[in-house]
Amino acid sequence: VNHSDLPAHMKKGFMDQKEKREAIDQLLKNRDDILKFSFDEQDERILEYSEPSDTYFYDTIEKKLDLLKNSGIEDEEIKSILNIDIEKHFQKYIGNLPERFKRDEIEKVVNPDVLDMVDYILTYASEKLKKTYDEKLFFGLALHLHSSIERIKSGGKIYHPKLNLIRVSYCDEFLVAMEVAKAVDEKFGIEITLDEIGYLTMFLASNPYEMNEDEMVKVGVLVMMHGNSTATSMTAVANNLVGEDHAQAIDMPLSMKASDMYELAKEEVKRINRGKGVLVLVDMGSLSSFGEMLTEETGVIVKTIDMVSTPTVIEACRKAVLGRDLFDIYHSCIDDRRISQKLVQASKNNEKQRLIITACFTGEGASEKLKEIIKTDVQGDEIEVRPLNVISKNEFTNAVHILSEDYVVLAIISTIPVQIEGYRYIAAMDYLSGNAKSLLREWIKQDTSMRNVAHSLKEHITKWDSEDLVLKSQQLLQLIVKNTESELPEEVFTGMLLHLCFLVERKLNNEAVIRFDGLEDFESRYEMDFKLFRRLIRPYEVHFGIGIELDEVAHLVRMFKENAVSTDRNTVQ
Repeated sequence: VNHSDLPAHMKKGFMDQKEKREAIDQLLKNRDDILKFSFDEQDERILEYSEPSDTYFYDTIEKKLDLLKNSGIEDEEIKSILNIDIEKHFQKYIGNLPERFKRDEIEKVVNPDVLDMVDYILTYASEKLKKTYDEKLFFGLALHLHSSIERIKSGGKIYHPKLNLIRVSYCDEFLVAMEVAKAVDEKFGIEITLDEIGYLTMFLASNPYEMNEDEMVKVGVLVMMHGNSTATSMTAVANNLVGEDHAQAIDMPLSMKASDMYELAKEEVKRINRGKGVLVLVDMGSLSSFGEMLTEETGVIVKTIDMVSTPTVIEACRKAVLGRDLFDIYHSCIDDRRISQKLVQASKNNEKQRLIITACFTGEGASEKLKEIIKTDVQGDEIEVRPLNVISKNEFTNAVHILSEDYVVLAIISTIPVQIEGYRYIAAMDYLSGNAKSLLREWIKQDTSMRNVAHSLKEHITKWDSEDLVLKSQQLLQLIVKNTESELPEEVFTGMLLHLCFLVERKLNNEAVIRFDGLEDFESRYEMDFKLFRRLIRPYEVHFGIGIELDEVAHLVRMFKENAVSTDRNTVQ
């Protein structure tokens, strides 16, 4: 049926789409892209699901991601836009599947091996998470996993714009998803990315697509400028681009008195405040001084930014619509991106080469021989081996630090004890006897895994080079493990590493602190742990130019205490 086939009253109805958008969305909620109608009411049935539809979903996400990036839209807005598609996708999978669906029917489109794996995943998750999963979720996950495996095998990309939100909101499910991902890797000979683990987490969680369904209370945005239409025009552009009439405008003709303008502003601030405050954007002059007076007289928290441009209004409006905090929006808008410019390094796209340092007194005899042996052992891993002398420990330490600026130092293998904090050490005798060769191989494997993590995070980390962020986070965790004489399961280590990476990203974005309930009692109980963690974290803070609050340290201590396995004693020292 084409538009031209419709009667006149239906054609007119299309004009009301914008006003009726909410009703239309509710009507089509959880529906497929194709709707079937039949004169026979008994003929209503769910459309058949097949693998190509999910492949199409990933292609759509990938194409839309490229399109939005090429349009110059910021990463955070891109993630919010793509998340809408993901929510609808999950609602289709889990919300529309029939309650009963025979296994032999699903085997027509899903490999039996995949169904067996889904059986294992949900059984394992049920035991770990103490949850019960129904058939609807079983078949939704089966369809999804089947498509994901095929996509990974064909080299297709998988991107999850809300990976950090999923990880933080469902940390237990995320850890379980990481564990079952290993089983999928081994079974099907693939390597599941962190983004796909995010999707698996959504299946294991309880209706993750409903996380943000409640209506958000938003910060008010008021634009005031001199001229007959400057503020109105600028606000109209911002609202149009954001897709919501959120920002309000007051124009101040040059003939208007400042006192009259203030009264208008006071009434408007009271009108648009919804309890989260109002951000006032002005151009210059007396308008810049209204903020404090408005707060005093209205009781509404008001922050003012002057000398604003259209991009600033757009950015403020966009973040307000997303539900960001007033002070978060304020600091974000006035930030001159000093941190970003300082931190985005010229070598951002150049992955550091891996390096093993061999050492002896002269840097020529034993260290050269060690170099030859190690190069043979690590052949094919693209690892450089460099000999150094240890005539002076201070000079040797400085040389290692300088090399670490351009290389990832995997290990120092030396005939002389030269342990440097933050670097792994193997005694030459242990390596030559063969006792430590497996240890070096394990470190190389871990580094490869961390590089894969860094690669996966490139789409999610915008304020720092993801490779450097992963490396420094890995080193911090290794220091904690070493100083506490403990061990962390691999999936917990990776989970804590991701937590640290997203923590740094949040701090660089001036986002709100995640408060720790019962902080005072918890700190009192683990006083020595807090002191150790604060000492080890300090260089980490300096490196990234951030400050990590006590609440954030408490989250780290709790994660570690709940998962660490002591190699010597039962408590963290």
